[in-house]
Amino acid sequence: MAEGYLPDSFGQMAQMPQILNGFGIDTAIFSRGVGHEVTTTEFIWQAPDGSEVLTLYMPYGYGTGVNLPSEVNDCVRRIEGLVNKLSLMSTTNYLLLMNGTDHVGPQPNLSEIIKKVNEKLEGVVLMHSTLPVLMDKLKQGISRLPKFRGELRS
Repeated sequence: MAEGYLPDSFGQMAQMPQILNGFGIDTAIFSRGVGHEVTTTEFIWQAPDGSEVLTLYMPYGYGTGVNLPSEVNDCVRRIEGLVNKLSLMSTTNYLLLMNGTDHVGPQPNLSEIIKKVNEKLEGVVLMHSTLPVLMDKLKQGISRLPKFRGELRS
């Protein structure tokens, strides 16, 4: 499944859901170009022609999980802080922490870090996953999501 990954644009034109739909894409994921009208990390974005995409907004950028500390307690504290911040805007139990950003790849020991941190975290489970898997999970709660129409600008 292809995702509409638009991570670093300073605005999102109103027709983007229509363009994505034209390529058979029904999702959008981005971190910039959102004004105060958007208050959740997940929403339905509608183009002027009525085309829609399930959208995941990354309010703190596309590198929230980059360079996770190898020391378990430090990593747990960082993850807990991110979960607390992201949970305030999320409509679901799924939060995206991207490990790797811009020109930095994912950490080679990420699977090991996740395993150790999961042994210490309470009430949270880290999953090493992909954007398509996450977006499929979000689609399960699509009927509850708010809808925004048109251009998005910050």
